[in-house]
Amino acid sequence: MDESKLMIIQLLQALDNGEVNFKNVPALTQLVQQETKREIRTQTDGVVDQFREQCQASLNTFEQEQNQRIMTQREILRDLNQEIEATKQRMEKNALQHTISVIVMVIGIITLLATLGLLMWVIVPMLFHGSGLKSIWDSWHPELTGWGA
Repeated sequence: MDESKLMIIQLLQALDNGEVNFKNVPALTQLVQQETKREIRTQTDGVVDQFREQCQASLNTFEQEQNQRIMTQREILRDLNQEIEATKQRMEKNALQHTISVIVMVIGIITLLATLGLLMWVIVPMLFHGSGLKSIWDSWHPELTGWGA
């Protein structure tokens, strides 16, 4: 006999006795418990599915935010790399200009010293000859005596 027929028979017997006491109908109690368990399981599954959807939506939102943040950081990093490259090029250009200016300055100093030496070679004998100290000049630099003023 299936459960529903058994339940109906037990319910009719309880009615025949003059009182309806559901404690005396174990099939009904069992049916109520089964239906209650089924309803709880259904509601629990619904809550779990809803919670899963909310978690998935939160996870998707978080992932999008993180991807956006990563893209922003990549753009900043790319801009900084471009700025670093531009600065390196300017520094190389400045280093080259600095090297050229140092070379020109060294050439200028050497030229100045050569000119000063030449002038001293010409002017000092003129001063000694013109001042009457020709004999001192002749004793210091006898090989340059003929070249004097």
